[in-house]
Amino acid sequence: MLQPFQIEICDSSGHVLAVAEITDESQGYFLGRITRDEFPEELRSLLEEYEEIVAGQMLSLLDDVEAKLRAWGLRVGGIPGHVSSALVIDFQPEPEGGFALRVE
Repeated sequence: MLQPFQIEICDSSGHVLAVAEITDESQGYFLGRITRDEFPEELRSLLEEYEEIVAGQMLSLLDDVEAKLRAWGLRVGGIPGHVSSALVIDFQPEPEGGFALRVE
């Protein structure tokens, strides 16, 4: 079982956009919950759009939103075993601040 730990989610310039607690790891994904959120409105809208697409099972629309999320160049600091921040290669928001993410 994974010991919970805190991470920072940053933009490509290193500005902290959110703080989260990682509580589990499954199939290469870190699972957690956002504890402090300072996402810019444009990114927040993308995350909400992602959630709506998944909830509505309109999965054919996901590729476009996922590409826009990747374009943000999100990075994560604080993952054990990573010397510096790790590039987020997949970020899957979930309702009520939950998420799954995979890093490079």
